[in-house]
Amino acid sequence: MGLLAVAACFPRPCAVTPLAAGVRSVHARASWASVAPAPDGAFAYVLTACDVCNSAPAFGVYVIDTVTNSVVATVGLPGTNVRPIDIAITPNGAFAYATAFASIFVIDTATNTVPTTIPANNSRGIAITPNGAFAYVTSAFPDKVSVLDTATNTFTTTIPVSRPNRVAITPDGSPAYVTQIFPASAVTAIDTTSNTTTATIATGEAFGAAITPDSASAYVALGTANAVSVIDTATNSIVATVPVGINAYDVAIVTPPPAPSGPTSPDQCKNGGWMTFTNPTFKNQGDCVSYVNHLP
Repeated sequence: MGLLAVAACFPRPCAVTPLAAGVRSVHARASWASVAPAPDGAFAYVLTACDVCNSAPAFGVYVIDTVTNSVVATVGLPGTNVRPIDIAITPNGAFAYATAFASIFVIDTATNTVPTTIPANNSRGIAITPNGAFAYVTSAFPDKVSVLDTATNTFTTTIPVSRPNRVAITPDGSPAYVTQIFPASAVTAIDTTSNTTTATIATGEAFGAAITPDSASAYVALGTANAVSVIDTATNSIVATVPVGINAYDVAIVTPPPAPSGPTSPDQCKNGGWMTFTNPTFKNQGDCVSYVNHLP
């Protein structure tokens, strides 16, 4: 499957470009707002927001097959004032939750339809807990983080956070890190068990965030500061700030594929040994021996 990168674009057309050599871009007449991969990696759900073009949907979701890198479905968002902002997918892949100015749209990924619309004024960022039970949603005016029960699609509690922007939850389930724009210009940690704030980390104006798979570090994009800060989640302190390109508004962490664990000696290919390898696999003993002979 291709790994996806998203870039805002104007003038149109614009594209989603897979981060893999020799893989083509996916074009459509819209401006990309946010992207979320399905848990199995088979599809990517890309929000679109387009005021001046005739794309379908102008405000909605493109579903991209990551094998063929083609748009296989489009999902229009019902109602008015539905410019989408962020999207997250439940860990079981059954539903995608898309935030918009006045609502949260629940998309059934089996049918690519919107069976549920949740009123949610000024909703912005969204992240779903690793067990799929709750979604954390940032919103402005009033500034808060709301906790959504995904079983009932109702809000259970709110947590005051100044100028919240995006949210990322550690793979082990707690805390959630909420980025904050000016004038708050920080990152706030929320204990997802008690739904209370536990730390505020001064970062400068903060936008997208991503957590490492081991939950040890949070990477935070700092917008016009043209940098990404690294937060140690054990101490909630900044351990590094990395200069990057102009306008760092989002960040993603890519897990590299496992290193090959093939044979290192022709003897390992004998007596059916070639059949025991899975990365890479071999057609027969000769194929296995040829692999060994071409090792650097």
